[in-house]
Amino acid sequence: MMLRRITEVEILSVKKLKREEKANLAINMTDVVIQICADGIKDQNPDITEAELKAKLRERLTYQKALSSRGSKTGQL
Repeated sequence: MMLRRITEVEILSVKKLKREEKANLAINMTDVVIQICADGIKDQNPDITEAELKAKLRERLTYQKALSSRGSKTGQL
């Protein structure tokens, strides 16, 4: 997957979207992030089972959520 910078035009385009379209975009972006994270776990653990993958994925997402929560409480981010 190729990462690139988001242009000002694209940001303005997103601002014009309806709420439902923004929600769908956020859901799709979340799905992509989860897939990237799962791929990283698989790369590090080639013989991982589906159940182990789900557990590790849940662990990583929960850990990241805790870090984000802590950062916002202390004024960091």
